[in-house]
Amino acid sequence: MNTPSVSATKWWQGDLGLTSTHSCVYAQTIIDGKNFGVQSFLVPIRDLNSHRPLPGVEVGDIGPKFGFNSKDNGYMILDNVRVPRTALLSRYFEVSSDGATSVKGNPLVLYSIMMSTRIQVTKLMQICLAKAACIATRYSLVRT
Repeated sequence: MNTPSVSATKWWQGDLGLTSTHSCVYAQTIIDGKNFGVQSFLVPIRDLNSHRPLPGVEVGDIGPKFGFNSKDNGYMILDNVRVPRTALLSRYFEVSSDGATSVKGNPLVLYSIMMSTRIQVTKLMQICLAKAACIATRYSLVRT
C-alpha cells in the first residue's frame, strides 16, 4: 500500500492517532496494472509489543477537536507497506494465491455504508445549523 500524494492521506480515522494497532483501510486496488476499484483491507499499523508505528507507516493525532477533544482521531500515510493477501476483507472481491482475481456479488454494496453515513452527517448538520440560527436570532432580538 502506498499513499502517493497528500490528498490520498487517510484522515479522521477514529482512535488512530495514539491507540489503534490495526486499521480498516479503503484503497484503490491495482493488480498487474489493472484497477479493481476501492477495496477494504485490515492493515496492521503498530507493533503489538512496543506500540510504535511499523516500517513505512506514519500515523499521528490530528490535534484538538472543537467540543470533542477526548476523541483520538488521526491521520495515516503509508509508504510502500506490504500487506498480505489475507488482509483483504474479501466478501465481494478475492485474490487467489496465484494472483487470479474474482468479483463476488454486487461491488456497489460497499458504497452503501459510506453513503448512509454521509447522509446522517448531513441531517445532523441541518439540525445543528437550525439550533445555531435560533440562538443567534434570539440573542440579536434581546441585545441592547
